[in-house]
Amino acid sequence: MLTCSDNIVVVDVFIEQPDNPYESEGDFAVRVPLAWRGGDWTPDFSGAGDADIKAARSASPDDFTEVDYR
Repeated sequence: MLTCSDNIVVVDVFIEQPDNPYESEGDFAVRVPLAWRGGDWTPDFSGAGDADIKAARSASPDDFTEVDYR
């Protein structure tokens, strides 16, 4: 979690790519703004929020903590 307020949080989401010799991107992270709506956290890419998802960057699983939100 990078920032939070009562109804908005911004998190980095780690995406692990399977080993694929034809892909060079590797594992990466994207920043996702979430809004509390209707009793649940939902992605919010309105306004400038869509720029966050486009700014994917290389990442390592060592930099993240797994969270199971169900």
